[in-house]
Amino acid sequence: MVSTGSAASGAAAASAVDVPAVEREVQNGLDGLKDKLFRLELRRQAGTISEEDYARERARTEQILRELVRG
Repeated sequence: MVSTGSAASGAAAASAVDVPAVEREVQNGLDGLKDKLFRLELRRQAGTISEEDYARERARTEQILRELVRG
């Protein structure tokens, strides 16, 4: 039988291992979103995207950002 102390420490160790992985995923996601927004803004400035397409892509990207931040 496993004692409560060792079960709790095992859960804490598992959480500690997962936190850096989650932080990397979030950072990678944020970097990708940053790049996507940057390219979108460049296209808008260059006039290679319609205002409707720009607004739609911007809203979609902002939704992804909200979901990523909420976890």
